[in-house]
Amino acid sequence: MQRGIVKVNGVPTYVATWGAWIEDDLKNHQNLIVCISGNPGVTSFYNEFLETLYGTLDMPVWILSHAGHEVGQDVTIPPLYGNRELYNLEGQIKHKIEFLKKYVPPHVNIYFIGHSIGSYMILRVLKQFPEIKGRVIKAYMLFPTIQKMRDSPNGKLFSGVIQYIVPIIVFLSWIFTLLPLVVRKTLLYGYFTIRSTKKDMIRPTMKLINPRALRNVFFLAMEEMDVVTELDPDLINNVVDKLFFYFSTSDGWVPLSYYEDLKKSHPRIHALTTNHRHAFVLDSGKEVGYCVSKWIKSESSGLKPNTLKT
Repeated sequence: MQRGIVKVNGVPTYVATWGAWIEDDLKNHQNLIVCISGNPGVTSFYNEFLETLYGTLDMPVWILSHAGHEVGQDVTIPPLYGNRELYNLEGQIKHKIEFLKKYVPPHVNIYFIGHSIGSYMILRVLKQFPEIKGRVIKAYMLFPTIQKMRDSPNGKLFSGVIQYIVPIIVFLSWIFTLLPLVVRKTLLYGYFTIRSTKKDMIRPTMKLINPRALRNVFFLAMEEMDVVTELDPDLINNVVDKLFFYFSTSDGWVPLSYYEDLKKSHPRIHALTTNHRHAFVLDSGKEVGYCVSKWIKSESSGLKPNTLKT
């Protein structure tokens, strides 16, 4: 794995790759996997998932952070105030398009993987950047937030309660950053033990609990509530044969009724359900990685993904 920081759409952006760095010419590679994360868009949450993909598939794997979601002492990002267009949903989509235009060579085909709001971003990228559509072999949408976010159980909680206490959460995150490192790690270790979450998540969570990052994370979440409303058939109809959806039977952001709505409105769509939770990277990144790997292999062999069991 190789990590680095590049400027995309005016924002320093963290990138992690397996198999080939973004500035390599990729002349020996015909296919590439590009992962667009959920919110928060911190790349290291996806390490286990993407390492599993790379270990089972013979192609490079890339992921980039969302603009402003991954910060550190080694990078300074433009402030949210006065730069909302960089960090809102439209800005994040533009951020992904600029990355693809700059770093993916024209001879390379793409397998997209979108998680949560990353699925919506991919649909918008395919609409707003039509030149790339012909090079997309398949887009795998994991626990996709592509409709009625505010109406979901978690959306109601966020809109009714959490968005009003965001300033308090950001202030507490600033207090957290002032604590000694060993205290911060101990607090997170205890929390993840109670939540039965893998301890590998401590490091990316420490990066996330940063006032600069959290402001942008919550700002994007509030945008999602306003923008991702009724299912937009135009986003799907034009690329229906390139899409595969993966829903959870117990998802607070994407109720199973949304899966049923999608199947009813688009009978040709490929979709499966699972019992993995929405934030799968916290406890089942490897398991979901094996599933996606199997689907990509089946795609290359001509099998339909929905004929396979997960």
